[in-house]
Formats: sequence, structure tokens, C-alpha cells
Amino acid sequence: MSTDERRTGTVVWSNNGRGYIHPDGEDITENVYVCWTFIRKVPGKRWRTLYAEQRVSFILAETEKGPQAHDVVVIRPTPEVKTVQPRQKLPQTRKGEG
Repeated sequence: MSTDERRTGTVVWSNNGRGYIHPDGEDITENVYVCWTFIRKVPGKRWRTLYAEQRVSFILAETEKGPQAHDVVVIRPTPEVKTVQPRQKLPQTRKGEG
């Protein structure tokens, strides 16, 4: 069973094209599973992937294994992560030098 009503939520965990979405609203209290086959491909991107903290919209479907997200669309990309600069190499000191 599925409804055509689109819902929104936040990706809470994702790994190799599958993951869990925390839906907005109070009618669903558990996270919803999503498989890569139900992630809508983004033009110009090679893989169908989700990342933690992305905002998505989806259609909720009830399956034998429980609720699942279908037709998942990213509506806000992952917040930008500040890149960490590589560590500077510390000068080598010889034993006994201080």
C-alpha cells in the first residue's frame, strides 16, 4: 500500500545507497527505510546516493518489511562541510635535542 502524498524528512543514516529517513510530522514516529532503487537520479550525477542531514521528499509505502520511502528526491543538499587542511609536518628532532 502506498499513498501518493509526498512527505518530507531528513536523512539520518546512509551507506552504499541505502539508509533511513526521519519523517517530519507526528503521525510516524520511526525512521523509514530507503533502498537505492527508490532514490531519484540527479541529472549529472553518476550514483543514486543520500548523505546524512540531507532534506528529502518521498512517498511513504507500506511493505511486508514495514514502511519504506519510494520516489525519494533530494530537496536540500548536505550542509557544506569545512575541509580540514592537512597537518603541517613538524620538524624532526634528534634524540637528546630538546
